[in-house]
Amino acid sequence: MIDVHSHIIDTPNTLIGINELETKKLFVMSTRNSDFSLVESLAAKYNKIIPSFGIHPWFTNLESNLNELEEYVSRNPKALVGEIGLDKIATDTEGNVYDFDKQLETFQKQIDIAVKYNRPVSVHCVHTPSEMLNYFTLLDKTCAKPKKSNLALPCPPSIMMHSFTASLEIAKQLIKLPRIGKRFYFSFSHFVNARSPKTIDKIKGIPDNRILIESDIHDTVMVDDAMKKIVGLVSEAKGWTVEETIQRTTSNTNEFLQF
Repeated sequence: MIDVHSHIIDTPNTLIGINELETKKLFVMSTRNSDFSLVESLAAKYNKIIPSFGIHPWFTNLESNLNELEEYVSRNPKALVGEIGLDKIATDTEGNVYDFDKQLETFQKQIDIAVKYNRPVSVHCVHTPSEMLNYFTLLDKTCAKPKKSNLALPCPPSIMMHSFTASLEIAKQLIKLPRIGKRFYFSFSHFVNARSPKTIDKIKGIPDNRILIESDIHDTVMVDDAMKKIVGLVSEAKGWTVEETIQRTTSNTNEFLQF
């Protein structure tokens, strides 16, 4: 199993258990500048860890240093950019809704960094499906038609919509984008997606080669259990055996990482 989105640095005292996990690889997200150093050091210490550097929309109200973000991305050639995205319902500790224009500005700047260094992105999309679709539709229109390689486009090489909660129709529209549609992958976690009765049908409707799995968990100790649960959910939705689900999602993850 490969966990394409986790937040295990949020429980530092359990990180010592990384090598004991059945999960073969973990993408470890950062959400703000103060996370970058720990994520980088984990990737240096553990072969299982794939680092990801980004500013989560929940932290765009803070003073974020995107120059520092770029430095971490540039010196970690296997790193992703993430977790980045848009969120219309989250509030800060004082109950203030995060400024959406600021979120969009920060999101765009991080997409630019991903494009500059040709890195995949992990995207948070909460209550912003139409805004996200509009954003990527406009991005698609700015792209020249690919010649021999789609990597020439001003777009990240692959785009993961993590713990995907938007509708199946949104997913289909993203996939149908003529220039960048092939770059989209849709990741599911038991922690988030099992709450919705629509998840099974959504997973059924997404192409087999675009499905990824994740824990979205904040504690290393809980990762394996979370991954086994999402493997079970995807197996049920797709009619696959557990072994087939693991094989297919591992293959999809390897394709996602071809950058």
